Amino acid sequence: MRGSGVRTIKRFGRLDKLKNYRMPGLFVACFALVGVVLLLATHAATPVSNSVEPEQGTLGMGATSGSDATASNGNYVTFNGTSDMAGHIALDQLPKGDPILATSRLLLDPGPVDKFSSDGSGNFRIVCAFSHMSYDDPIALPGQPGAAHLHTFFGNAGTNYASTHASLTDPSAQSTCPGGGANKSAYWLPTLMNGSTPVVPNILGVYYKSALVPNAGTVQDIPQGMRMIAGDKNNLTGQNNLIVYWACSGQPYAVNTTIPACPAGHQVEMDVLFPQCWDGTNLDSANHNSHLRYPGVQDPKPAGTLGNYGDGCSKEIGYTNPIPAITVKAFWIVPAEGSANLRLSSDLPGALPGASAHADYMEGWDRTIEARFAQHCIREARDTSNSLCDGSILVAPDQFQFH
Repeated sequence: MRGSGVRTIKRFGRLDKLKNYRMPGLFVACFALVGVVLLLATHAATPVSNSVEPEQGTLGMGATSGSDATASNGNYVTFNGTSDMAGHIALDQLPKGDPILATSRLLLDPGPVDKFSSDGSGNFRIVCAFSHMSYDDPIALPGQPGAAHLHTFFGNAGTNYASTHASLTDPSAQSTCPGGGANKSAYWLPTLMNGSTPVVPNILGVYYKSALVPNAGTVQDIPQGMRMIAGDKNNLTGQNNLIVYWACSGQPYAVNTTIPACPAGHQVEMDVLFPQCWDGTNLDSANHNSHLRYPGVQDPKPAGTLGNYGDGCSKEIGYTNPIPAITVKAFWIVPAEGSANLRLSSDLPGALPGASAHADYMEGWDRTIEARFAQHCIREARDTSNSLCDGSILVAPDQFQFH
């Protein structure tokens, strides 16, 4: 890969203590021991490890689609239709998530107060387990069961075509995220396919950060009921890799705009960054992203945008309300036959595999818990994984203590 594609890797907090986990059961057991899970360390250290989202100021431009070593060696997706190669898979044959995490509830356990970050940024991270797959999309195709390409869901275990903020936050709703009912938000993305077979994800890392906002203290709470989509499902050749990129473990860490050729047993990673500059009013928009913009050079610079890298949202005309920058990082273990047949369920005919990467978010936090991490982790510029930065931590199910 080109030198400009190599990103700075930084360990963070307690999330660098767990290595080489593969199965959901082991994931839960280890999470219980350390209160946190997600190895986000160097990719070359072990075949199965997870990468760190680059911290503020370390974003590289990465490879372009023309120079990527894609999993298909440059071959284009040739299946018919806009859904899956074999058409819809029967719902009872779709993979299901881990029932232990899915039945968790809001519980807290004492933990240390995290240190201030070294660069003045605020960083809060969690890991959510796989919940379910379906052909629903409550943002893009609300009220239309089975009308979407196949999606993989994390977080709220009941997310479907009819989901709303009210249904997500219903007292009976369950979550696959640490702390259970503390975070009933829904996160979903197109399913990774190995030919016509869905690939079950390993984990989803979710980051909430002050990111490019110069003063972390100005970042507002996540608006209650926020809905948004990041990435372009219609892209054919690869997107802006400051917003969407691919990588694989066990190799020099570089970003790719399409699925890279990751060896069997390693992990392939898809990262999607949501926009951070909010218009201060709307919780959704017709295209599900124009109520927000990206700060600085991440933005494609539509009319009325003046900001530069490092300005945060201060100069984004009409979008001067900074909220936490949310990044989702999905990881899948590459199947035994390798990466050659990997693609996304959303890839259109003629697309390079993975070019259509995108992600959806529906907010569903317990607002008391959200206010705590927004204040103590983000605005107070601490650097944490799973902690609320006030002496409490969101914990795995077998560590739960009812409060």
